[in-house]
Amino acid sequence: MSRTPPRRAPAPAGALAPQAPLSKDSHLAAEIKRLVAVGERDAARERYGEIVASQQRRAVRIAYQYLRDAHDADEAVQDAFVKVFSHISSYRETWPFEVWFTRILINGCLDRRKARARRDRWMVQSDDTTALGDRHAASAPAR
Repeated sequence: MSRTPPRRAPAPAGALAPQAPLSKDSHLAAEIKRLVAVGERDAARERYGEIVASQQRRAVRIAYQYLRDAHDADEAVQDAFVKVFSHISSYRETWPFEVWFTRILINGCLDRRKARARRDRWMVQSDDTTALGDRHAASAPAR
């Protein structure tokens, strides 16, 4: 005879689950958001460099797992950092910065994978293009 654990009562409507304390990067992102809001973009850029330094390695590792190409991963990470800074005003300070940033990074990686698949599907083999180019060049009039 197995015992089933007692069921928990559902949380009341509108109640939030307890959250862990926010990280240093989350506090820093909130500060950058305030700096941008008051028009101090230069100070915000300087502070943003700290976030980039702390998240860079993790971001490259995640991007490489999705893209399997170091160059594409580096570009995806750079694009994600630019996008995050340009949209910092939409950052919700109650959420961990890492979650928000990672979601933006992963969506960018998935977009790159889709674009790569489209490009590969429509790309002509290089041997065929060389042969076509040679035939085309031979039939073109000399100038």
